[in-house]
Amino acid sequence: MAVAPVNRLLLRWRLKLHRHLGWAGIVAVVFITAAASLWIGSLQLQQRSKVLAQTLLQSRLLHPTSALVKVPPAALEPWQQLSAELPAFASNAGDLKLIFALAKRHHMVLDKGDYQFVRDPQLRFTSFGALFPMRDNYANVKGFVADVLQALPHAVLEELSFDRGDASSLQLNARVRLTLLYQRDAE
Repeated sequence: MAVAPVNRLLLRWRLKLHRHLGWAGIVAVVFITAAASLWIGSLQLQQRSKVLAQTLLQSRLLHPTSALVKVPPAALEPWQQLSAELPAFASNAGDLKLIFALAKRHHMVLDKGDYQFVRDPQLRFTSFGALFPMRDNYANVKGFVADVLQALPHAVLEELSFDRGDASSLQLNARVRLTLLYQRDAE
């Protein structure tokens, strides 16, 4: 009957703990113990996350992925045909003048634009991107974009987004991102 002395010992220990700490103290000890175990668990989880991140990083270093996609030569033939049908880059200034004239025809003012020139070495064409923020009604923006795409068959509409600040307003904040494709200059 070794169980009885152990029970008496535990009972004596609980009574001493209650006498010294009270119920509030015992509850505080329980909460502190729980918080400590949660904190230790979170440290172990952080360590596992670090190990996993290092493993992923090492696997990517061993097997790097390239941001450039390799295009097989057979797939380049249609792009080469397209490149031959595109206008020369020298017509870029005239194309921009036409875009501004079309905006004027729709009673729109293109106050500013964000332009980007990209020369893709693999696909053998040059692209010129233009982002135009504008404020007008939906019909004018739609008509402007349609006219640009009709007048410039080498233009690509990459983004057309609308934002109406106020539900009762007829004016929209629009973003029109166009890319104009050109033949690549002889190098």
